[in-house]
Amino acid sequence: METKLRKPEVSHYTVADHFEFHEVSYETCAKYSQSLIAQAMIEAYYRAFEQESIIYKWMKKSEYTEEKAKVDQKRNSVYIGMKEIVVGNTRNFDSEVVKAAEHILRRLDNYGDVPHLGYDAQTAATESIIQHLNSPAYQEAVTLLNLEPWIHELTVLNKAFKTLVFETQIEHTEKPGISSKDARRQTDLALRAITDNITSRINLEGPAQFIPFIKNFNTMVDHYNTVVHEHYGRLHVRTDITPAEIADIPHQKHTGRPIHVIPDLTLVVTEKDGTKKTVYPEFSVDFTVTYEHNVDRGTAHVIISGIGKYVGTTDTVFQIV
Repeated sequence: METKLRKPEVSHYTVADHFEFHEVSYETCAKYSQSLIAQAMIEAYYRAFEQESIIYKWMKKSEYTEEKAKVDQKRNSVYIGMKEIVVGNTRNFDSEVVKAAEHILRRLDNYGDVPHLGYDAQTAATESIIQHLNSPAYQEAVTLLNLEPWIHELTVLNKAFKTLVFETQIEHTEKPGISSKDARRQTDLALRAITDNITSRINLEGPAQFIPFIKNFNTMVDHYNTVVHEHYGRLHVRTDITPAEIADIPHQKHTGRPIHVIPDLTLVVTEKDGTKKTVYPEFSVDFTVTYEHNVDRGTAHVIISGIGKYVGTTDTVFQIV
Protein backbone atom coordinates (compact mmCIF):
# COMPACT_ATOMS: atom_id res chain seq x y z
CA MET A 1 0.00 0.00 0.00
CA GLU A 2 1.47 3.30 -1.11
CA THR A 3 1.50 6.10 1.44
CA LYS A 4 3.60 8.72 -0.37
CA LEU A 5 2.88 10.97 -3.33
CA ARG A 6 5.23 10.59 -6.28
CA LYS A 7 6.92 13.61 -7.80
CA PRO A 8 6.01 14.58 -11.38
CA GLU A 9 9.06 15.39 -13.53
CA VAL A 10 7.43 18.65 -14.63
CA SER A 11 10.72 20.35 -15.53
CA HIS A 12 11.17 17.75 -18.31
CA TYR A 13 7.63 17.86 -19.75
CA THR A 14 7.05 19.43 -23.14
CA VAL A 15 4.63 22.37 -23.27
CA ALA A 16 1.86 20.07 -24.50
CA ASP A 17 2.58 17.34 -21.93
CA HIS A 18 2.76 19.91 -19.14
CA PHE A 19 -0.62 21.35 -20.13
CA GLU A 20 -2.24 17.91 -20.39
CA PHE A 21 -0.72 16.75 -17.10
CA HIS A 22 -2.12 19.71 -15.17
CA GLU A 23 -5.47 19.40 -16.92
CA VAL A 24 -5.79 15.84 -15.58
CA SER A 25 -4.17 16.73 -12.26
CA TYR A 26 -6.62 19.57 -11.64
CA GLU A 27 -9.57 17.25 -12.31
CA THR A 28 -8.09 14.68 -9.91
CA CYS A 29 -7.57 17.26 -7.15
CA ALA A 30 -11.01 18.81 -7.69
CA LYS A 31 -12.64 15.44 -6.93
CA TYR A 32 -11.26 15.62 -3.42
CA SER A 33 -11.86 19.32 -2.79
CA GLN A 34 -14.61 18.71 -0.27
CA SER A 35 -12.94 15.99 1.80
CA LEU A 36 -9.16 16.41 1.54
CA ILE A 37 -8.12 19.63 -0.20
CA ALA A 38 -9.00 23.16 0.90
CA GLN A 39 -11.21 24.99 -1.60
CA ALA A 40 -8.86 27.98 -1.57
CA MET A 41 -6.00 25.76 -2.81
CA ILE A 42 -8.18 24.30 -5.58
CA GLU A 43 -9.18 27.80 -6.68
CA ALA A 44 -5.54 28.96 -6.71
CA TYR A 45 -4.63 25.91 -8.79
CA TYR A 46 -7.46 26.64 -11.21
CA ARG A 47 -6.39 30.29 -11.67
CA ALA A 48 -2.80 29.28 -12.37
CA PHE A 49 -3.83 26.56 -14.80
CA GLU A 50 -6.28 28.89 -16.57
CA GLN A 51 -3.41 31.34 -17.21
CA GLU A 52 -1.26 28.51 -18.58
CA SER A 53 -4.20 27.40 -20.75
CA ILE A 54 -4.54 30.87 -22.30
CA ILE A 55 -0.84 31.00 -23.12
CA TYR A 56 -0.80 27.44 -24.42
CA LYS A 57 -3.60 28.19 -26.87
CA TRP A 58 -1.81 31.35 -28.01
CA MET A 59 1.44 29.48 -28.46
CA LYS A 60 -0.17 26.91 -30.74
CA LYS A 61 -0.53 29.70 -33.32
CA SER A 62 3.23 29.84 -33.85
CA GLU A 63 4.85 27.03 -35.85
CA TYR A 64 8.19 27.49 -34.09
CA THR A 65 6.98 27.64 -30.49
CA GLU A 66 6.67 23.91 -29.80
CA GLU A 67 10.11 23.26 -31.26
CA LYS A 68 11.52 26.03 -29.07
CA ALA A 69 9.94 24.43 -26.01
CA LYS A 70 11.43 21.02 -26.92
CA VAL A 71 14.90 22.50 -27.26
CA ASP A 72 14.46 24.28 -23.93
CA GLN A 73 13.46 21.01 -22.23
CA LYS A 74 16.51 19.24 -23.67
CA ARG A 75 18.71 22.14 -22.59
CA ASN A 76 17.29 21.86 -19.06
CA SER A 77 17.97 18.13 -19.00
CA VAL A 78 21.58 18.51 -20.08
CA TYR A 79 22.23 21.25 -17.54
CA ILE A 80 20.59 19.27 -14.72
CA GLY A 81 22.53 16.13 -15.68
CA MET A 82 25.84 18.02 -15.79
CA LYS A 83 25.21 19.62 -12.40
CA GLU A 84 24.26 16.26 -10.88
CA ILE A 85 27.64 14.88 -11.95
CA VAL A 86 29.38 17.87 -10.36
CA VAL A 87 27.40 17.55 -7.12
CA GLY A 88 27.95 13.79 -7.02
CA ASN A 89 31.70 14.26 -7.30
CA THR A 90 31.80 16.54 -4.28
CA ARG A 91 31.45 13.25 -2.36
CA ASN A 92 34.22 11.51 -4.30
CA PHE A 93 36.91 9.70 -2.32
CA ASP A 94 39.63 11.43 -4.41
CA SER A 95 40.37 14.81 -2.86
CA GLU A 96 41.49 16.26 -6.20
CA VAL A 97 38.17 15.32 -7.79
CA VAL A 98 36.30 16.83 -4.84
CA LYS A 99 38.32 20.04 -5.19
CA ALA A 100 37.54 20.24 -8.92
CA ALA A 101 33.83 19.57 -8.36
CA GLU A 102 33.57 22.21 -5.64
CA HIS A 103 35.38 24.72 -7.86
CA ILE A 104 32.83 24.22 -10.66
CA LEU A 105 29.85 24.02 -8.31
CA ARG A 106 30.65 27.44 -6.86
CA ARG A 107 30.46 28.88 -10.36
CA LEU A 108 27.18 27.13 -11.17
CA ASP A 109 25.61 28.17 -7.87
CA ASN A 110 26.33 31.82 -8.69
CA TYR A 111 23.57 31.62 -11.30
CA GLY A 112 20.89 30.16 -9.03
CA ASP A 113 18.27 27.72 -10.33
CA VAL A 114 19.12 28.09 -14.02
CA PRO A 115 16.39 25.79 -15.51
CA HIS A 116 13.70 27.88 -13.79
CA LEU A 117 14.93 31.26 -14.99
CA GLY A 118 12.96 33.08 -17.69
CA TYR A 119 13.92 32.23 -21.26
CA ASP A 120 16.12 35.30 -21.82
CA ALA A 121 17.79 35.08 -18.40
CA GLN A 122 18.42 31.35 -18.78
CA THR A 123 19.94 31.76 -22.24
CA ALA A 124 22.27 34.52 -21.00
CA ALA A 125 23.22 32.56 -17.87
CA THR A 126 23.90 29.40 -19.88
CA GLU A 127 26.09 31.31 -22.32
CA SER A 128 28.06 32.83 -19.44
CA ILE A 129 28.47 29.42 -17.74
CA ILE A 130 29.76 27.90 -20.99
CA GLN A 131 32.28 30.73 -21.39
CA HIS A 132 33.56 30.26 -17.84
CA LEU A 133 33.82 26.48 -18.07
CA ASN A 134 35.72 26.75 -21.37
CA SER A 135 38.19 29.22 -19.86
CA PRO A 136 41.69 28.22 -18.64
CA ALA A 137 40.58 28.76 -15.02
CA TYR A 138 38.26 25.73 -15.27
CA GLN A 139 39.95 23.61 -17.93
CA GLU A 140 41.68 21.21 -15.53
CA ALA A 141 38.56 20.73 -13.38
CA VAL A 142 36.35 20.16 -16.43
CA THR A 143 38.74 17.54 -17.81
CA LEU A 144 39.01 15.78 -14.45
CA LEU A 145 35.22 15.45 -14.23
CA ASN A 146 34.89 14.56 -17.95
CA LEU A 147 32.41 17.39 -18.56
CA GLU A 148 33.51 18.28 -22.09
CA PRO A 149 30.68 16.30 -23.81
CA TRP A 150 28.08 17.93 -21.55
CA ILE A 151 29.42 21.44 -22.22
CA HIS A 152 29.46 20.77 -25.96
CA GLU A 153 25.84 19.56 -25.92
CA LEU A 154 24.79 22.54 -23.80
CA THR A 155 26.50 24.88 -26.27
CA VAL A 156 24.68 23.31 -29.24
CA LEU A 157 21.28 23.48 -27.54
CA ASN A 158 21.73 27.05 -26.29
CA LYS A 159 22.67 28.19 -29.79
CA ALA A 160 19.69 26.33 -31.27
CA PHE A 161 17.38 27.96 -28.74
CA LYS A 162 18.67 31.46 -29.56
CA THR A 163 18.04 30.79 -33.25
CA LEU A 164 14.47 29.68 -32.57
CA VAL A 165 13.84 32.71 -30.36
CA PHE A 166 14.86 34.94 -33.26
CA GLU A 167 12.49 33.06 -35.56
CA THR A 168 9.58 33.53 -33.19
CA GLN A 169 9.83 37.31 -32.95
CA ILE A 170 6.40 37.61 -34.53
CA GLU A 171 4.05 40.50 -33.83
CA HIS A 172 0.82 39.32 -32.28
CA THR A 173 -1.68 41.67 -30.69
CA GLU A 174 -3.11 38.97 -28.41
CA LYS A 175 0.22 37.96 -26.87
CA PRO A 176 -0.24 37.31 -23.11
CA GLY A 177 1.65 39.45 -20.62
CA ILE A 178 3.43 36.49 -18.98
CA SER A 179 5.88 34.02 -20.51
CA SER A 180 5.01 30.37 -20.99
CA LYS A 181 7.77 29.30 -18.61
CA ASP A 182 6.56 31.64 -15.86
CA ALA A 183 2.98 30.44 -16.31
CA ARG A 184 4.03 26.79 -16.08
CA ARG A 185 6.05 27.53 -12.97
CA GLN A 186 3.04 29.16 -11.29
CA THR A 187 0.91 26.13 -12.10
CA ASP A 188 3.60 23.82 -10.70
CA LEU A 189 3.77 25.88 -7.50
CA ALA A 190 -0.01 25.74 -7.06
CA LEU A 191 0.03 21.95 -7.35
CA ARG A 192 3.03 21.69 -5.05
CA ALA A 193 1.15 23.66 -2.39
CA ILE A 194 -1.57 21.01 -2.53
CA THR A 195 0.77 18.00 -2.45
CA ASP A 196 2.93 19.49 0.33
CA ASN A 197 -0.22 20.09 2.39
CA ILE A 198 -1.42 16.52 1.88
CA THR A 199 2.02 15.11 2.70
CA SER A 200 2.07 17.07 5.96
CA ARG A 201 -1.39 15.81 6.85
CA ILE A 202 -0.41 12.22 6.09
CA ASN A 203 2.47 12.58 8.54
CA LEU A 204 0.18 14.08 11.19
CA GLU A 205 -3.06 12.16 10.68
CA GLY A 206 -1.90 8.91 9.12
CA PRO A 207 -2.40 7.77 5.50
CA ALA A 208 -5.73 5.92 5.71
CA GLN A 209 -8.10 8.61 4.42
CA PHE A 210 -5.65 9.66 1.68
CA ILE A 211 -5.08 6.24 0.07
CA PRO A 212 -7.58 6.70 -2.84
CA PHE A 213 -6.09 10.10 -3.71
CA ILE A 214 -2.52 8.78 -3.47
CA LYS A 215 -3.36 5.88 -5.79
CA ASN A 216 -5.03 8.10 -8.42
CA PHE A 217 -2.36 10.79 -8.24
CA ASN A 218 0.57 8.36 -8.49
CA THR A 219 -1.00 6.52 -11.43
CA MET A 220 -1.31 9.83 -13.27
CA VAL A 221 2.28 10.85 -12.41
CA ASP A 222 3.66 7.49 -13.56
CA HIS A 223 1.90 7.88 -16.90
CA TYR A 224 3.27 11.34 -17.65
CA ASN A 225 6.76 10.55 -16.39
CA THR A 226 6.77 7.60 -18.79
CA VAL A 227 5.72 9.95 -21.59
CA VAL A 228 8.80 12.04 -20.81
CA HIS A 229 11.03 9.00 -21.21
CA GLU A 230 9.40 8.08 -24.52
CA HIS A 231 9.82 11.64 -25.86
CA TYR A 232 13.46 12.09 -25.02
CA GLY A 233 14.87 8.60 -24.97
CA ARG A 234 18.07 7.95 -23.09
CA LEU A 235 18.72 11.64 -22.44
CA HIS A 236 15.87 11.60 -19.91
CA VAL A 237 15.63 7.93 -18.95
CA ARG A 238 17.68 7.37 -15.82
CA THR A 239 18.47 3.72 -15.25
CA ASP A 240 18.27 2.31 -11.74
CA ILE A 241 21.73 1.14 -10.69
CA THR A 242 20.41 -0.89 -7.74
CA PRO A 243 20.18 -4.28 -9.59
CA ALA A 244 23.80 -4.09 -10.78
CA GLU A 245 26.03 -7.09 -10.14
CA ILE A 246 29.07 -6.03 -8.13
CA ALA A 247 32.29 -7.98 -8.53
CA ASP A 248 33.77 -9.32 -5.31
CA ILE A 249 36.45 -7.05 -3.91
CA PRO A 250 39.60 -8.91 -2.78
CA HIS A 251 40.72 -8.64 0.83
CA GLN A 252 42.68 -5.48 1.48
CA LYS A 253 45.73 -5.23 3.73
CA HIS A 254 45.37 -3.04 6.81
CA THR A 255 47.46 0.14 6.56
CA GLY A 256 46.00 2.33 9.28
CA ARG A 257 44.78 4.72 6.60
CA PRO A 258 41.45 4.87 4.70
CA ILE A 259 41.30 2.25 1.96
CA HIS A 260 39.52 3.17 -1.27
CA VAL A 261 38.58 0.49 -3.78
CA ILE A 262 36.51 1.15 -6.90
CA PRO A 263 34.06 -1.72 -7.48
CA ASP A 264 33.37 -3.14 -10.94
CA LEU A 265 29.69 -3.07 -11.90
CA THR A 266 27.75 -5.04 -14.50
CA LEU A 267 24.16 -4.14 -15.32
CA VAL A 268 21.64 -5.71 -17.70
CA VAL A 269 19.29 -3.11 -19.17
CA THR A 270 16.27 -3.41 -21.46
CA GLU A 271 16.46 -1.47 -24.73
CA LYS A 272 13.45 0.24 -26.33
CA ASP A 273 12.87 -2.75 -28.64
CA GLY A 274 12.75 -5.11 -25.64
CA THR A 275 16.20 -6.64 -26.14
CA LYS A 276 18.57 -7.05 -23.22
CA LYS A 277 21.97 -5.37 -23.17
CA THR A 278 24.86 -5.67 -20.73
CA VAL A 279 26.49 -2.38 -19.74
CA TYR A 280 29.38 -1.50 -17.46
CA PRO A 281 28.74 1.71 -15.52
CA GLU A 282 31.84 3.89 -15.25
CA PHE A 283 33.08 5.41 -12.00
CA SER A 284 32.73 9.24 -11.72
CA VAL A 285 30.65 9.30 -14.92
CA ASP A 286 27.83 6.91 -13.96
CA PHE A 287 28.31 6.48 -10.22
CA THR A 288 30.16 7.76 -7.17
CA VAL A 289 31.26 5.85 -4.09
CA THR A 290 31.51 6.60 -0.39
CA TYR A 291 32.93 4.43 2.34
CA GLU A 292 32.21 3.42 5.93
CA HIS A 293 34.53 1.59 8.36
CA ASN A 294 37.34 1.51 5.80
CA VAL A 295 40.28 2.15 8.17
CA ASP A 296 40.37 -0.57 10.84
CA ARG A 297 40.46 -4.32 10.33
CA GLY A 298 37.09 -5.88 9.69
CA THR A 299 34.25 -5.32 7.24
CA ALA A 300 34.33 -2.13 5.19
CA HIS A 301 31.20 -0.85 3.42
CA VAL A 302 31.08 0.71 -0.05
CA ILE A 303 27.99 2.77 -0.93
CA ILE A 304 27.44 3.22 -4.67
CA SER A 305 25.22 6.11 -5.88
CA GLY A 306 24.06 6.57 -9.46
CA ILE A 307 24.71 9.92 -11.19
CA GLY A 308 24.16 11.26 -14.70
CA LYS A 309 21.95 8.77 -16.52
CA TYR A 310 21.78 6.49 -13.46
CA VAL A 311 19.79 6.76 -10.24
CA GLY A 312 19.49 4.70 -7.10
CA THR A 313 22.00 3.29 -4.64
CA THR A 314 23.47 -0.09 -3.88
CA ASP A 315 26.32 -1.30 -1.72
CA THR A 316 28.92 -3.96 -1.19
CA VAL A 317 31.56 -4.88 1.37
CA PHE A 318 35.19 -5.92 1.51
CA GLN A 319 37.41 -7.18 4.27
CA ILE A 320 40.42 -5.37 5.74
CA VAL A 321 42.85 -7.93 7.14
